[in-house]
Amino acid sequence: MKEFMEQEDSFSDWKELPETEKAACERESQAAERENTEVDDSEKRIYRTEDYLRQIRQIPRLTAEEERSLFLRLAEGEETARSKLIVSNLRLAAYFARKAADRDRDILDDMIQEGNIALIEAVDRFDASQGWKFSTYAVHRIKKAVFNEKTRQRRLIALPPGFLERIREVEKAEAELEMLYGRKPTEEQIAYRLKIPVEKVKEALPVYGETGMSVMEMSHRSPMYQAIIDDAEARIRALMHIPDTYAVLFLHGGATMQFVSVPLNLGVKGQADYIDSGNFAHGAACEAAKYLKVNVVASSWEDNYTY
Repeated sequence: MKEFMEQEDSFSDWKELPETEKAACERESQAAERENTEVDDSEKRIYRTEDYLRQIRQIPRLTAEEERSLFLRLAEGEETARSKLIVSNLRLAAYFARKAADRDRDILDDMIQEGNIALIEAVDRFDASQGWKFSTYAVHRIKKAVFNEKTRQRRLIALPPGFLERIREVEKAEAELEMLYGRKPTEEQIAYRLKIPVEKVKEALPVYGETGMSVMEMSHRSPMYQAIIDDAEARIRALMHIPDTYAVLFLHGGATMQFVSVPLNLGVKGQADYIDSGNFAHGAACEAAKYLKVNVVASSWEDNYTY
């Protein structure tokens, strides 16, 4: 679950961040505090989290003085101070969890969980003597956690509604039965435990060939995975008549892949105009600036991209 997280991350990694990035975290912290407290339509449909989100909105924010006092008490080992720091900042974690979920009800619970874990780690690692607001530091860790988790979840993209939940149920039942029997359970045993047809279990446990696992579970350095890549390359060469003097490259997709190709192909006389309307647009402009002159013709960066 944590394959995208940087395990060595600590407060020292925060101190090494450029001041501009720390300032950006501060602006996002302030944006989270300003966010209106009304429940939007997507949250009303998520019955399991609606009450939780409503309840944490009622928790009063800490003043700067209260925050400093709590961290002093925490340094002395007071567990109640730690609990209050966590509970008082749950809204901050929920704010970025909802941004990461982006109205996807199937992953919102996971985003909230990852955000809360990151919040707890932030409380435990924060060094109040450095002079930064806690919420500013917490934003750095929470954003990293929830968006890394979203990246992991993208492996399951385009699944029908409710299918992700079924996969979780099947995986949970499989783990419980493996502990009970001391071996991998059969699909029939999992189906019997969950009281669902065996076909539903097979759908939720995709297996590639005789490997006993899905392609997503394989190490990209394993012989099994390399065999799949070699077979795919051979098929592409045969289909498109690609000679051996040309290499076949497998590249990731997504918008960020185009941050380089767009300016290199569409730039005019060594320059290009960009509208800085958000984080992706800002990243695209920064990447393009490595190859040509970038003219930012409009930007809402100074107002935290609120228009």
